[in-house]
Amino acid sequence: MMPLSRRLFAFAAPFALLASRAPLPLQAQENTTDTYTEDEILTATKDFFGDTSRDLAIIIEKVFKDLNGDLPKPTQLIVNLSELLRNWWFIIFPLIGLAIYGVKRWKQTERGRRVWDTFKLRIPMRIGEVVRKVALARFSRTLSSLVSGGVDIIRALEITGATSGNWVVEQSLENVRIKVEEGVPISVPISADPVFPPMVGHMVAVGEETGQLEHMLSKIADFYEAEVDAKVKALTALIEPIMIMFVGGMVGFIVISMYLPLFSIYEKIR
Repeated sequence: MMPLSRRLFAFAAPFALLASRAPLPLQAQENTTDTYTEDEILTATKDFFGDTSRDLAIIIEKVFKDLNGDLPKPTQLIVNLSELLRNWWFIIFPLIGLAIYGVKRWKQTERGRRVWDTFKLRIPMRIGEVVRKVALARFSRTLSSLVSGGVDIIRALEITGATSGNWVVEQSLENVRIKVEEGVPISVPISADPVFPPMVGHMVAVGEETGQLEHMLSKIADFYEAEVDAKVKALTALIEPIMIMFVGGMVGFIVISMYLPLFSIYEKIR
């Protein structure tokens, strides 16, 4: 069996290697003004997760086997995941690809479109609200262009529904089209449908009464496009720190998992 001193050296060496591979901003550097591009940071991250963590997991596992000890649970989890990806990658990645392909095909079915588009409108953190406003802006802009171009209102509603990009909005516009065919003013079914906010119904009614429906629809589109821009900026500002916390937590978990055996091994030596 390898002497204890050699085993300790073999165990400690990878951590020194990890430190040497770390991106320079993570090390104590003096008198340097170097900056690093996103590609360099991504390359360093890939090296850490793809190479260093895998090598560390293998060496740590061997050292603990020599000492007849059990790995800490977080470290064991990293080791198991590493072995799973290393031994079964030819099954895991094709399954992921098949799952993505299956979801895309399912979304193209009638039931899939209905479920997926309804879900998009209900996504929390105001994402569903943004999706809804994008659909309303598209509906208003398309219908305004068609009406101003002299297209019959029935045909315009049919085209607008088909190009709305959302099953829920498409069904609502289909109901509006049916009511308009029956002689009901377009503002009445729009005001009664919960998909459309009250403001849309009021502005459409004003446009009908004044004979400037396409102008009011254009105003609605301008309003919702500005709302979407503002919401997207707010969501970006909200999601960025969440993503940073998530990635930082994931990296921190892996680093701690790699260092936990260093403390446990002292107990085994004693």
